[in-house]
Amino acid sequence: MLLLLCPGCISLYYAPNSQNIPMFKEKNETEASLAFQFGTMTVGCDADFAYSFTNHFGIMVNYNHWGAKKRSLLPNSDIEYEISGKNDLIEVGAGYYLPFQEKFIFEVYGGGGWGGVKNEYESRLESKLNYNRYFIQPSCGYYNKKVNLIFSLRLSGIDYNRIKYDSGIDESDKY
Repeated sequence: MLLLLCPGCISLYYAPNSQNIPMFKEKNETEASLAFQFGTMTVGCDADFAYSFTNHFGIMVNYNHWGAKKRSLLPNSDIEYEISGKNDLIEVGAGYYLPFQEKFIFEVYGGGGWGGVKNEYESRLESKLNYNRYFIQPSCGYYNKKVNLIFSLRLSGIDYNRIKYDSGIDESDKY
């Protein structure tokens, strides 16, 4: 219940990417996926790739891109303005997987990524920031010929850096 009540960032500043959950059973397997997001403010895509290079170890690469636009009114006025933003994130990771009891798989992946967000406010104001994100992702799943059932949790941390805000006002115009 606590997680549902916690506030988060609106998608002009941050949006999570989809989880890459390969669920490998043996060496030399490949998993790839492409997902699209269409929201009221945001349009984006996720591209995920993973490869098992041994019988118990795999690697993954994830890419996320989205763009957003929102029109709003200035507080206490009828003046409308537009906010737009875009985000790009690339992640790499490596992990261990273990098939057991013929139909179950346990895996844990860890990795990190680099991304950036750029927002424009009515084409005059601009903010940019870069971030590093680190994750650990344990998963457990059941599979057969008709269905795959997977439980996965992703714990991640984000380190924002190189934050830049440009007001769009020339310094000589202030005086």
